[in-house]
Amino acid sequence: MPDIQTEIFTKVLPKMQLNNLNFDDDVETQQTVTVETSDKSLSVMQQIWEFVHVNPGLTAGQISKQMDGQTHTGISTRLNQLLKANKLMRTKKPDESYRWFSIGDTYPRMDKSASLALAVKARQEKLERKAKAKAKKAAKAEATPQVNVRVPPNAWDVDAMLSRMSITQARGMYDALKKIFGA
Repeated sequence: MPDIQTEIFTKVLPKMQLNNLNFDDDVETQQTVTVETSDKSLSVMQQIWEFVHVNPGLTAGQISKQMDGQTHTGISTRLNQLLKANKLMRTKKPDESYRWFSIGDTYPRMDKSASLALAVKARQEKLERKAKAKAKKAAKAEATPQVNVRVPPNAWDVDAMLSRMSITQARGMYDALKKIFGA
């Protein structure tokens, strides 16, 4: 595993543009550091979209290899999220690999007011469905009053005994009574 100094000099510093850098031992001048990293202002999804827009027709593996700091799984997940959001499209080649392409010339911004309106509408429809189901259940309960007659388990009421028996038990009882009483 490389040490931190090697990581900084090989991966971090080449991406940064440092202007007017002075060190602490140089007391006479004032230290100013200017770092220009435009990629940091973009979201990961937008970075992936921009990369696919500049490099169309690459596979997810090729994209993840060329984008530093991103895992293949993370790239694949985000590519599929962008696909579902209709911001990217893919084509399947004969070698069973998917090639990724951007849709449009600029990264499509999500209209938050429209998505908020859809969320409010969906919530309202859900509440209306629940209210209708509750009203239907209440109307059904009013229409058919249920009489709860509790029969003790050892009662000799014929209807109560038959209601507790299965079809097989009732048929067995019928056959037994037919033998006893003959018919």
